[in-house]
Amino acid sequence: MNRVFTSRHLAAFLILLLALALAPAIALAQSGYVTASALYMREEPLLDAKVVATLHQGDKVEITGKSSNGKWYKVTYGKKSGYVWKSYISLDRSSASTTETLSSLTTYIDSDGGHHGSYPTASSKPSASKLQKGDSGSDVKKLQLALQILGYYSGKLDGSYGDATAKAVSAYQKAAGLTVDGVAGSKTLSRLFSTGATSIKTESLDWFEGNNASVIPKGATFYIKDCKTGEVFACKRWSGGYHLDAEPLTTTDTSIMSKIYGGSWSWDRRAILVYYRGHVYAASMNGMPHGTQTILDNDFEGQFCIHFLNSTTHGSQKVDPDHQGCVKKALGYTW
Repeated sequence: MNRVFTSRHLAAFLILLLALALAPAIALAQSGYVTASALYMREEPLLDAKVVATLHQGDKVEITGKSSNGKWYKVTYGKKSGYVWKSYISLDRSSASTTETLSSLTTYIDSDGGHHGSYPTASSKPSASKLQKGDSGSDVKKLQLALQILGYYSGKLDGSYGDATAKAVSAYQKAAGLTVDGVAGSKTLSRLFSTGATSIKTESLDWFEGNNASVIPKGATFYIKDCKTGEVFACKRWSGGYHLDAEPLTTTDTSIMSKIYGGSWSWDRRAILVYYRGHVYAASMNGMPHGTQTILDNDFEGQFCIHFLNSTTHGSQKVDPDHQGCVKKALGYTW
């Protein structure tokens, strides 16, 4: 018996085709939660793609896909959609509220694989006095996060002390001048989660001695503490040969730097401490945007100069006495 193919049948057929087409996306779609205090959503799964939104810790997103290399989630947040770094999206809501920890340092790190946020240390330090391979749980996750923030650990925050965590601990121990054994004992944990009682010794970095101009490499993220106000912000090294040229990392960091300068940019020299990978160096900065701008979304139109011991200016290529006076002053401060 022949059946007449009516418009109703056609509509049903089209609905079926649409459902089949959407099935993979529906199966994949799930909720995720931001674990970083701030996280860029980008137009494409590329580090230099346009930022379409900034998400914050605990924000809920809908995961609708992944990038071809598996490092990015495609997500929607409200009416916006884009790509975010997969490492900072958790499928477990409870882990999104994990307190980010590290030293007495307030820090902001590029959210393309990094964190932004402040760290209240006392309540977030691991309760265990020793952590080693085979251990697991929230204390290990805190250790992993602290190591990740400093750039030593790039694995999952899974709370499992495996080879990758041990390797990261060893790298940190070497940089901090501790016994290198891959075990997070009391000395390692005290240094890593120090509140100032075990503050890191401030070092003098002679700019033209040996390879010191490359101690903080180009493209590295590091942190500045203003000696007078105690304010801390993150920077990224752009370049610099006679001294170090840097840019505030984010709009938040620019805001903090502006606050340090009383809301008005100037060439005034200020004594600062520079923190990078377990070391604190005495330095001096000025606060005037000038020259090349490479971070286009930080509200800082250019770069600023950071001087260390015996570094020189661009123009005269001479040691600036005002900068050197601030470097000497900074040696009297600790992080």
